[in-house]
Amino acid sequence: MVPGRPLARLLAGATIVTIALGALALADDRAPGFSVAVLRRDGLLIPFADYDGKRWRRIWPDPADRVDVPIDLRNVPSKWWGRSGPHDNWQLWQPPREPRLLHVRQPNWVKAQCRQQIGLQTDYRPDIPPPPPQVQPYPKDGLAVAPPQPVEAIEVLPPGSPPEPVIDAFNDAEGAAMRDELAQNGPTAALPETRVRERTMPKVEAIYAVGDPVDTRVYYFELSKTYTDERRECAVVAFGAGWFVRERMSPLRRLRFDVSIGDCERYGFLYMLPLGAMQLSNKLFWIAQWSGWDYEEYGIVEIKPKEIEDVVRAAGGQC
Repeated sequence: MVPGRPLARLLAGATIVTIALGALALADDRAPGFSVAVLRRDGLLIPFADYDGKRWRRIWPDPADRVDVPIDLRNVPSKWWGRSGPHDNWQLWQPPREPRLLHVRQPNWVKAQCRQQIGLQTDYRPDIPPPPPQVQPYPKDGLAVAPPQPVEAIEVLPPGSPPEPVIDAFNDAEGAAMRDELAQNGPTAALPETRVRERTMPKVEAIYAVGDPVDTRVYYFELSKTYTDERRECAVVAFGAGWFVRERMSPLRRLRFDVSIGDCERYGFLYMLPLGAMQLSNKLFWIAQWSGWDYEEYGIVEIKPKEIEDVVRAAGGQC
């Protein structure tokens, strides 16, 4: 995943990381075949991916301008479900709470940005009243799995100051993004000079992590730099996000990091809402929502020893 549009480094070290990432497993001996869904605060489940024991696949229809809602669960087309078939009971993961079961009542549709999204209405009752339907992106309250499977929580860490490897990754990616901006739009007075960029410290906006803090731990950072200019009312903003891994006491190592350039309105930037992590066949998968002003999607990425691979990207709404 990239933080904005477009949507829209030794053999021994690699071996250690592969073994260590495998140690993040909660349980690896499980029956194949299950689906995952995101839970909206209004109790609607939106399935978006299926795991068949070997690989992930997208499931369920994308949001559309107009949708036809099945009368009941029995009338949901079989092609919408994954290989594990239809489910009327889903296990909700909502850390720090214990997992619990949700029961599907009927199919329904909701507004997803400017489109309509079909989902499964459940008996979920949130702790706080849900906001009006026009709120976008609509709040999500957890990850649901059917049949039940172990899910590891992705921790939300205090922002703090960015570590040096993260600063270096930001500066490298920002330089590349600025060069692309110049190539596409030509020189503009609004873009900061290189010396200004290099002495501007990025601000950490969010840090998420999964894994053992004293062994192998994977991190996701979101950071930004803001450049004010008296010649324009709206500041230039560089927004960056990406993954890093730390093996034991080694420094953070970049897996992937991207920067997008925008203005103070931050149109086009996408922010992560972590949903959970799963260990399957000694592979670590990170499940999350990415959303911004007029777009959202649900994604599953595989955390590899040297890179990040997108394995599922499912549309969640768009204007």
